[in-house]
Amino acid sequence: MPEPEPIRPNDNKPLGRFSKNTALFGMMVLLFFMAAGLFRNNDPASAVTYTEFRAELSRGNVHKVTVSDREIDGEFRAPFSKADQEITRFQLTLPGEMTDGLIEDLEAEDVIIDAKTSQPSWGQLLLSALPWLLFIAFWIWIFRTMQGGGNRAFQFGRSKAKLISPDTPKVTFADVAGADEAKQELEEIIEFLKDP
Repeated sequence: MPEPEPIRPNDNKPLGRFSKNTALFGMMVLLFFMAAGLFRNNDPASAVTYTEFRAELSRGNVHKVTVSDREIDGEFRAPFSKADQEITRFQLTLPGEMTDGLIEDLEAEDVIIDAKTSQPSWGQLLLSALPWLLFIAFWIWIFRTMQGGGNRAFQFGRSKAKLISPDTPKVTFADVAGADEAKQELEEIIEFLKDP
């Protein structure tokens, strides 16, 4: 009868130092872009309300605007005073779909009009792709752990006992009969197990 082959330690290595550092660097870059996206264009001094914008437009103080979906970026001809600050460049969000009459009003005041299509920023792309990347990384981890070690990914409470082969050197009580230290250690272990 053939002897069972002894269990060997798992040959799968965890992620190497290089891979961990690369993953950490990637996470830091991702966090940087996310933070940059949160704080981009949030200057309260350049934000004007739609009412203030219409008032300055009726005065003929608007020089140039760039329209992108519901966002308007532009420049005043003369600085606009708001909360003790002089604003020359402004940004605002249009309420609803109010661009129909606004374009005619801008043309009537000889405002330079530029239009551009809004493109998602890198931060928005990364945020939308992040759940998918995490999902894919999770499945890669599952498949890697299932390949080695007898499908160890789902063996959470299994025993890690090893098979003993006949080639393994055996230590008997007779071999350590005169060793008082071994006896003392064993007594300490037994005492601990009785009353942890």
